[in-house]
Amino acid sequence: MTLDSLRTRTDLGPAVAFHPAKWSFAISVEPVTETHALVRVRGDVDMVTAPRLLAGINEAIADHTDITVDLSDVNFFSCAAAEIVLAAYARRPDSFRILAPSRAARRVLDLFADDRLIYDIGVDAAAVH
Repeated sequence: MTLDSLRTRTDLGPAVAFHPAKWSFAISVEPVTETHALVRVRGDVDMVTAPRLLAGINEAIADHTDITVDLSDVNFFSCAAAEIVLAAYARRPDSFRILAPSRAARRVLDLFADDRLIYDIGVDAAAVH
């Protein structure tokens, strides 16, 4: 295939507009105690939704000393997401943990993460409360 034969954006038909509902993602920061927050992440964490993950983790870190990030309901977890989680862990290695990461999240985190980061305790994330 030569460069001349590659299709251009105009050759592909009408552009599909970005619509957030097509990308399933939700994040919440829930105080567990005065010092501990649970950050629940659901759906696909990719380069489009990673800034929202960063904002949620920063919100939790600003108000709490102990942070647990629940990744049990994550369908897709990109390297961009892993970079955010690992940077937060580097800021607070003794008080930042991942709870029961889904298979998708675990596959990426296992490439980079320290075993101390992950709580893989086999309980429902709701039991953290």
